[in-house]
Amino acid sequence: MVFALITDILRNEVQKVAQKGTDPAGRSYQCINLKTVKYLAEATLCSLRQVEIVALEQDILPERYQRSIGILGMEGQLKLRKSTAAVLGAGGLGGFAIELLARMGVGKL
Repeated sequence: MVFALITDILRNEVQKVAQKGTDPAGRSYQCINLKTVKYLAEATLCSLRQVEIVALEQDILPERYQRSIGILGMEGQLKLRKSTAAVLGAGGLGGFAIELLARMGVGKL
């Protein structure tokens, strides 16, 4: 019950602070910057991940995933943010894979 209330408050706040952005192809979209994501996480006692998932569910793109959106799309980015990945071995190839997964926005690593 409390979680649902916090999520509703978070949805409203994300809508209020969303800004308009333009991708390289000239298409406009709504986005939210990392500073605002951090502020909302602290204000609602949620994690950064929860705030970003709520934003993505409303087609509001966290700015740090702007590079990935052309490859994944909003739905793909949301699925990736909700997912969990395990990498066995952090050598040359594993370390590179870990870095890419983190930059792309995998939910839990």
